[in-house]
Amino acid sequence: MKYFLLSSFLFISLNTIAQHGVSLNYTTNYIGHDIDLNYNYKFKKSKIILGISVLLNRDWVNNPNWEAYYKIFHSFDFIDRFGYKVGYNYLIPLKNKKTTFYASYDLRYRYGQTRNIIPIVKLDSLGNRTNQFIMEELVSTKIHAFSNIIGCGFSTNLSDNIFVNVRGGVGFDTFYTTQVRNKYTSANFRGNIPPLSFFNLSYLFSIGLNYQFPIK
Repeated sequence: MKYFLLSSFLFISLNTIAQHGVSLNYTTNYIGHDIDLNYNYKFKKSKIILGISVLLNRDWVNNPNWEAYYKIFHSFDFIDRFGYKVGYNYLIPLKNKKTTFYASYDLRYRYGQTRNIIPIVKLDSLGNRTNQFIMEELVSTKIHAFSNIIGCGFSTNLSDNIFVNVRGGVGFDTFYTTQVRNKYTSANFRGNIPPLSFFNLSYLFSIGLNYQFPIK
């Protein structure tokens, strides 16, 4: 009973001093471009962010890209457009009171496929390799993608409750490939490149608007 009362007291206390908000951001990172819709929970010098990210499909790449997964995630199904994110900001108010600097951590997850065009050596009528190449599509099987980014940013008042947010950071992405295919997997599928699991250095840049609900 005492733990319930203590938990209730802490919850009420935090909500008394907390500020709730929503934000809409355009984000570019290693695997693609997203529109983020977030719920923000701010208390004291901390802000917790929970959100979903909507992947913006890009056009076909007309030249080979040898960086694994770079900007080639593609949503073939509606559900594959959505990723999930959680973040934390430590707020550092500046003297002018209109601008707040913050350090941030961002964790993102997406489950989807990659889509790319790669060069394939052309064979002659006898099946021998030639010096010519043809461009051929390659669609992967399903991939679990995790992104861990540490960075910093700032938030500036446009009005009492509306803010502009700009944030950037670096970190690493981790990919776990599967053998789950769907109707969009290429008939000429040759396996995920690289196979099974892989990680690489990554980055993030985000800009958007935040609306902070007034404290009652």
